[in-house]
Formats: sequence, C-alpha cells, structure tokens
Amino acid sequence: MSAFRRDNEILVEVNNTGSQLTPHEIAHVFDRFYRADPSRQRASGGTGLGLSIVKNLVEAQGGHVWAQSDDSGVSFGFALPSQT
Repeated sequence: MSAFRRDNEILVEVNNTGSQLTPHEIAHVFDRFYRADPSRQRASGGTGLGLSIVKNLVEAQGGHVWAQSDDSGVSFGFALPSQT
C-alpha cells in the first residue's frame, strides 16, 4: 500500500501481486454486483458490492478511483481532493 500527495490530491493505492484481471474485468470491477470470478460462491466470494461502495463514497467527496492490471499484478487506488 502507498499513500502520497500529488498536486491538490491525496492518492492511496493497494497492489495485489497474486492475481491479474483481464481488460473486460477491469472495465467492470467497480460495477455493483460484479464479481470477476463467477465460479466463487457468494458465501466465499462476496456480493460484488465492496468496490462499488468505495467508488460511490470517493466520488461523493470529489475524488476518483482506478484499477489496473499488468504482469506484476492488480492495483486499486483512489484519489481525494486535498484541503490544503
């Protein structure tokens, strides 16, 4: 995890080196009820609401979210406006 200030934003990013997502999965990862692995049961794989809730909370504060995947893994992040 990393956090830093850039211009007028505070950025937070989490990296998962144990998995990758396809471009299609990245495009939908913040959608409500979306689960990248449909074979996982709801009991063990969640409801697909967590990242959607994060997106709504961050955007309500004037920020934005992102996700990216490459050979090194998946990164999720958000940026919020800095008050100072």
